Amino acid sequence: MLNKSNLNYQNSREYINRLNMMLYMLLAVPLAIFVYVYLQKQNNTFTPLLEFSENVLAIVRGAFGLLVFTTIFFAYKAYRAVKKNALEEEVLRDKLNILYGGFQRKLLWLSVGNWAAAIGVLLTADAFFFGLFCVTLIVFSFNNPTLHKVAKDLLLNKEEGWRVLKGEEID
Repeated sequence: MLNKSNLNYQNSREYINRLNMMLYMLLAVPLAIFVYVYLQKQNNTFTPLLEFSENVLAIVRGAFGLLVFTTIFFAYKAYRAVKKNALEEEVLRDKLNILYGGFQRKLLWLSVGNWAAAIGVLLTADAFFFGLFCVTLIVFSFNNPTLHKVAKDLLLNKEEGWRVLKGEEID
């Protein structure tokens, strides 16, 4: 579990910026792979790293699809468990620190699915994997950390909610 005292941020904007930076770092390499393969495929200059028969490709699609949707499930499950722990805290900074760990876990799980889809694109250049990668990007976009999500997920009272939303200092 995340140590409550090891996060150093002055206000909620710094808190969100750190989470967003993590999100962007987790997305950078898989997105670069996707864009590279997509552009090469558009120019008809990309050769997939592996050639599969239709039957084997169907199995690979199923395995990777299952992996991606399983990681999405575990991302939400892990986040929900951590969020429940954060709700038990009384102090706003403690709530935020615990929820930070939940966001980290959720983003890491989602990143595994994103990497799986990117590897599928790189290995096969199959349309299924391009679509699967787009699904992971959409899921990431729905899970982009925002001040409103933090305030909503922590069920903050009116005063704490405004402090978080306005970016005021966190005690």
